[in-house]
Amino acid sequence: MSRYKSGYRLEHRLQKIYTQHGWLATRFPKSGRRLYPADVLALKRMYGETHIHLIECKNASKEDKEKKAIYIQAKQIQKLVETAKKHQARAMVAYSFPHQHARIVEANQLKSSGEMFYVEPDDGVPIKKFINLKAKHA
Repeated sequence: MSRYKSGYRLEHRLQKIYTQHGWLATRFPKSGRRLYPADVLALKRMYGETHIHLIECKNASKEDKEKKAIYIQAKQIQKLVETAKKHQARAMVAYSFPHQHARIVEANQLKSSGEMFYVEPDDGVPIKKFINLKAKHA
């Protein structure tokens, strides 16, 4: 499966999970090639507050199964965080390694290696667990 298709599948899966949990979620097609701030935007009104998540999706393909981390350019994460702050949103990164359920982590919790940020397979939490926690603590 191509990187585009695996990324597309993760974006759709994320949109579906958020929607199933009562969020309004949409994906921005080809966000990396356009001016969109992230791959997925999710909104939900809970307990009198509006919660907004701007989510960047990253996949390690089956060809990358030997990799122990997914690297993301620092510029891309900085832009995501700035845009989220501007709109009172949370900047998130959803990711998936081969044979692993998708996970999510806040952008400010990514590890840094200078010019790049990265996530490892056990960083963050499974997406469904994260959404359920947000609903309980919002």
